[in-house]
Amino acid sequence: MTDTQEHDLTARAIARWREELTGIGGPNTLLWFDSSGRGSLELTTAHPAGFARLFSAGSAHLSQVVRESYAYAEASRRLRGIHAKVEELQQDRGIDSCWMGIGLATWTLRGDGQRPHAPVFLRRVRLDRVPGHPDDLFIEIVGDATLNPVLASYLRQAHGIELDVDAVTALARAGAPSDPRQAFDELRRACVDVPGFEIARRQFISTFNLSKSDLVADLMDEHADGHPVLDALAGAPDAATAVGALPPERQNTAPARGVLPSDSSQEAVIDAVLAGAHLTVDGAPGTGKTQTVANLAAALAAQGRPLLFVSHKRAAIDAVQHRLEEAGLGDLVAHMSDGRPGPEFEELFNRRIQEAIAAPTDAGAPQENPSPFATALQAHHEAVHQLHQPWGVSLAQVIEQIAALGQQRPVPRSHARIDSADLLALSPTQRDEAAGRLLDVARKGGWTTTGENDPWYGASIVGEQQAERARATVSELAADRLAAHRSLIDEMFDSVGLPSPVDMREEEDGLELLQQVTGTLEVFRPEVFEAPLGELAGATGGRDYRRENDVHLGLLDRRRLTSQAQDLLRPGPRPDLHGVLVRAHRQRTQWRRIAGKGSRPSAPKGLAEALTEHERLRSELEWLGDRLAGTAAGGDLLDKSFDSLQARLTRLARATDRLEVIPTVADDIEALRAKGLGDLVDDLANRQVPTEQVVPELEFVWWTSVFEHLCQQSDDGAPGATSTGDSVRELLAQYADDEQHRRDARVQAVRTAVDARLQSVVRNLPDQVRAVQQGLARGASLRDLLPVAPELMMALMPCWAMSPLLVPSHVPAGVWFDVVVVDEASQVGTAEVVPAVRRAAQTVLFGDRRQTGPHPFVVDVGRAVDTSRRPASIVDELGPLVPRQQLSTHYRSSDGRLFDFANAQAYGGAIRTFPRPGDERPFRLDVVSGQGGVAHEIDRVVDLVAAHAADPARGSLMVVTLTDEHAERVSTALARRASTDPALTRYLQSDDPKPLLVRSARRAQGFTRDVAVVTVAARVDEKGELVGAAAAALADRGEQALLVASTRARLRTVVVSSLRPGDIAVSSLRTRGAHMFRDLLVHAGTGTAGRPGGEDDSSVQPEQQPGQPGRKARRRRTASAGSVLDRPAPVQPTAAQHPLVAELARRLRDSGVTVRSGAGLGKPGLDLVLGDPDGPDQLVALDTDGSTLAAEAEVRDRDLVRPQQLRERGWRYERVCLDEMFRDPARQVSRLADLVGDGDDV
Repeated sequence: MTDTQEHDLTARAIARWREELTGIGGPNTLLWFDSSGRGSLELTTAHPAGFARLFSAGSAHLSQVVRESYAYAEASRRLRGIHAKVEELQQDRGIDSCWMGIGLATWTLRGDGQRPHAPVFLRRVRLDRVPGHPDDLFIEIVGDATLNPVLASYLRQAHGIELDVDAVTALARAGAPSDPRQAFDELRRACVDVPGFEIARRQFISTFNLSKSDLVADLMDEHADGHPVLDALAGAPDAATAVGALPPERQNTAPARGVLPSDSSQEAVIDAVLAGAHLTVDGAPGTGKTQTVANLAAALAAQGRPLLFVSHKRAAIDAVQHRLEEAGLGDLVAHMSDGRPGPEFEELFNRRIQEAIAAPTDAGAPQENPSPFATALQAHHEAVHQLHQPWGVSLAQVIEQIAALGQQRPVPRSHARIDSADLLALSPTQRDEAAGRLLDVARKGGWTTTGENDPWYGASIVGEQQAERARATVSELAADRLAAHRSLIDEMFDSVGLPSPVDMREEEDGLELLQQVTGTLEVFRPEVFEAPLGELAGATGGRDYRRENDVHLGLLDRRRLTSQAQDLLRPGPRPDLHGVLVRAHRQRTQWRRIAGKGSRPSAPKGLAEALTEHERLRSELEWLGDRLAGTAAGGDLLDKSFDSLQARLTRLARATDRLEVIPTVADDIEALRAKGLGDLVDDLANRQVPTEQVVPELEFVWWTSVFEHLCQQSDDGAPGATSTGDSVRELLAQYADDEQHRRDARVQAVRTAVDARLQSVVRNLPDQVRAVQQGLARGASLRDLLPVAPELMMALMPCWAMSPLLVPSHVPAGVWFDVVVVDEASQVGTAEVVPAVRRAAQTVLFGDRRQTGPHPFVVDVGRAVDTSRRPASIVDELGPLVPRQQLSTHYRSSDGRLFDFANAQAYGGAIRTFPRPGDERPFRLDVVSGQGGVAHEIDRVVDLVAAHAADPARGSLMVVTLTDEHAERVSTALARRASTDPALTRYLQSDDPKPLLVRSARRAQGFTRDVAVVTVAARVDEKGELVGAAAAALADRGEQALLVASTRARLRTVVVSSLRPGDIAVSSLRTRGAHMFRDLLVHAGTGTAGRPGGEDDSSVQPEQQPGQPGRKARRRRTASAGSVLDRPAPVQPTAAQHPLVAELARRLRDSGVTVRSGAGLGKPGLDLVLGDPDGPDQLVALDTDGSTLAAEAEVRDRDLVRPQQLRERGWRYERVCLDEMFRDPARQVSRLADLVGDGDDV
């Protein structure tokens, strides 16, 4: 798209916005005044004395101005209507609209002959109630007369008449206040060519919007310099890309910038704005939008970046200013209302300049580095909750699973562990596969569970052939073969004088010796073993042999002994005489060691057969031993004594039925061993664990192995628990103290920066100081002062706050501000805020698209509002184009249950809330019984307000209705009751800064009170279908109105209704608003935020009025499909209690401490509540670092905001770590038991 095309898009959009602004507030009464309507009070015919008093003294009571009784009633009605409209426009639109018109000009338009009616001069009027006189009003004229700017503009544009406004105004001020004749005459002379121009001498009070003409004129130039936000709104793609640029992501432990307490989402907003991003801040009711704006104003002021804050609600601007006053920075915000700067501004100007000149400018900079305590707490949180690979589990999850397994019966207790190398290869998926394999082994009978030992367990027998061979072998040997073999060997050994062998190894050695002796006796005669074999071997051996064996024989002795040896040989081939002698000597030595001294080796009969049988048996035992190597007794059968071997073979033979199972589980067991689970399998078999306990045992071993691995890593400096419970609690306290010190430093840094900037301007640009002083002396407007002293004005007032409708009246065209913040942007039409947007480089919207949208209004009391056309809000149009930041924590409600309904219905339960100690429900239903319907409902509301008025500790109150008409009926009924109720009269007429408000939900947005009474005035027909004005209002975005109505209170909300949920037929509900209304009744009556499935709620038993009979609820047919139509997701069910927390609760109860679950108390809930709710001591709100806080990733929200908010609501806050509960629960029980009842908070 070319630049020209983008420019044309913007020009068309500006023309469309200008057209919308033309109709804002209805016809411009400064040009089209309806003097005959009920929107004005005519003073021309007032009582002469009262009229004179009003203009001479500048003030008078209405009863003094209009004294005739027949005229007073009408005058009072008119002036009270004007007063109500003035208050509405002040509070809801931020404009002052009460003026006295002096003179009424008329003329004839060319062409159609219409005659406009325009007040000539205007004087500001202030109206106040008169205590004790509800019909009377105090009238005060404020300021001098000014020429109607719309009249002057019209004459200039339509007739080319350029009036000297200052001169005409001076004539008016010089003449009689009520009859400036000279000024009228001058105007008549100037307008002599205007057809039918006349000025009637009239005085009247009415409502006028002086800012409208400036607002429309601001968009007259469609081809002014472009603005990226306006271009994006017009549809220019390049501009949309530019304004959609994302800000950098905030680091978790980044230092805060606010001068007031803040959470992480609020700090993210400040960071994004300071980084230059356009932004939509989506904030549910009570999530700290005001606090965030105040912090943002201070942060921008510290950087010398001017802020324009626009809000229709005057109370919103006052709230931001009040928050900054709490930090000593209230003068950062300049609240601009209608009119020119008065004495207050001049006083501010002089005072601030003097303060800045005298202020020191060398204060130290606040700490910009992360808090070491926040860093340590976050490190601990991450150590506990970060996921470790390859298992994808955290330390907290490991502890939780071990604790959960510990609560099973019987408790898994295997001491087997998995080696680290095997554990790293055993993911949860592989663990589950192994569990299936192990379970299969157990089901097949991989080990016995009968109480008897299984001699075959661990045997490696594959296939039926091996099983059959093993069975045959052990059966044959155990039966008689081994015994027969032993008998044969024993008899043979005994025949030659050798003792019987005790095992196969000894038997083998004996048979080998017998075989060697037999071989020797085939060479020598038997007498050889009687000869001196040592000497004979020495004599026949060589020199080396004699030296090695220390043989000392002479030649003759050697010859003699050699001859002797030769004589012992049998006939036959001559052997190596020396070699056979050496062997014979060794054999005799071994024989005598076995059989004793003096015994002589000999050869037995049947040696060959014995050797054959021995080898056969040895081979079979070796094969069987290899199969049994994995058993508990091992596979070394050859070294076992024959008695032990016989006994084992007998046991094996008796359990040969196990050979049917072993081949079927061999592969699975081998696979389990390959995964490092062999020790576990063996332990299960040894303990004969039954099938149903196998998987828990495996899980226990796996989780405990992971735990020990992580602990080992921690010891090595790798991830693991980094802090003890005591150190975590100390860090929490240190973090809070450090944050307070840093916040104090930031306040001082802001003050120093602002003073230094103003000081610099005063010293370096004295011409601007003089220009402002001169301008104030001649009554110049802020619009006039800003161009001549821009640096001074912005340094003097870093934040300009006003209604968006007043921006062109106070700020000339051009980009004067770095940032514009639009408050309650969901209620602001795009066209209304365009002048503000084009005066700032950066746009930030604060709003909630779920609440009520823009609503048209009229300035003239006598005109009805046309609601047929509603403009789109700036949130609807700009919100999708710019980055979005969600405020995530609700602070307004002292008890989070006040916000449960809204949270569930509109926010999916995602907004954090905080509970308050005590069981009293803060959100309740008050059903009006009887047949009076809406009239009785109004009476009940009046009763509640009267009772509230009579309560000295009442707090503030508001009544919220669905429609303006119902609000008016309630107000009328209150006035009627006040005439007979002195306490109510005093309450209604008090100067309380938070007076009673009776408003429709549309007008209630942006206002809060301690207590809210919600009255919808809904009716149903005989079929249970909602009918009437309330039904129509519910069908027309009623869900937005109900969301506003249900979130106005800080302490308590009372829903007054003549209907119960069961009176409404669910099948008749076809709109979101209607469904939400029924859900509201359900919630107020039961505390549930909405019921999926559409079950009948006619059983709900809410409060009823004392002394009135209950009305039996009509039961309606319900339909589950209808009850969930277009409904947001219900609140997620509460998670099961952490097993360690459950165990801690059990131990505490056993020690005498009153313990309740904190699930559902706030979002996230508390783990436990300790203490007697009826006792005098503070209840303890107990958090652990387990599953409840696992999702709280932001250290600021988790470890700073949450403890502070819970303490502010009356809890004693305590944190316990999983690790200390896991390792030493007894110590925690003792510590917490001592804590309960101790009144000193920590």
